[in-house]
Amino acid sequence: MLVLANPNRQAGDLLWVVLPLWALAAQAVGVHLAAPDDEPVAAIGEGVLMLLLAAFLVPALARLADLGFFLAPEGDNALPVISSPGMIALFVLGIAGLATGLIALGWSRRAAAQGLVWALAAAFALFLLSASSRFSRQESTVANELWSPGPASGQLGILRETLGDLSFWNEGQPAALPIEMRGDSAALRWALRDYAQSDGGSAPALAITTAESETPVEFAAYRGQSFSLSVHRSWDNRPPNFFAWLLFRQAPTQSRQLILWANADLFADAASPDQSSPEGGTP
Repeated sequence: MLVLANPNRQAGDLLWVVLPLWALAAQAVGVHLAAPDDEPVAAIGEGVLMLLLAAFLVPALARLADLGFFLAPEGDNALPVISSPGMIALFVLGIAGLATGLIALGWSRRAAAQGLVWALAAAFALFLLSASSRFSRQESTVANELWSPGPASGQLGILRETLGDLSFWNEGQPAALPIEMRGDSAALRWALRDYAQSDGGSAPALAITTAESETPVEFAAYRGQSFSLSVHRSWDNRPPNFFAWLLFRQAPTQSRQLILWANADLFADAASPDQSSPEGGTP
């Protein structure tokens, strides 16, 4: 908690805390994960019961991500009311605590502890795998991580695929069309390192501008598509919806947008000169 409260925290600071805690946790968990020598039936029953209760607890927590733990009070002096998923979560936790206490009193404390640790280890292992899969999804989930070193990368991969398709359609090979970049971004320059830079002519085939800048007049006949250059979270201390952040890393984010401008002549449906209207404009 002290490392997390540091506003200048870095991802490398976790090593001083996580590695010793991992070693201590491995020693403690290893004792309880051993084969039960005292009341094995009670330990197995405790573990199976906790896993069944977890199957009811996880959907309730997922519903809390949408509704919240407390419902909004209707009047000015009304007290907040616990939502139905919150009631289910409290009920399941109460049953789990009661069952663990009864098994500890009726059979043995060691059997209750072993069954509980087995169930928690299996549930947390599945949760760890689910959390690890977020990094292969959209960039907003990565931006909402607590230990991100900086803004998450945006849609630069999709931008490269779009540029590759346009170049392949017109030149027969990717990275053949030059690009005019109007904006300073090291990440963008690195992502488009295989593309030649345009000399800034009056009608470049491809151009990239930032969304904050005004639309250039010379790009009025171009086709544009916006892409996110970077995404970062827009909250400081804690996310506004804790359960939505814990389960799905959903929280408010802000993105820096860029616009890819492509000359209309690059597309197959561009109007040819013999298809022009009598007034000289494009139909």
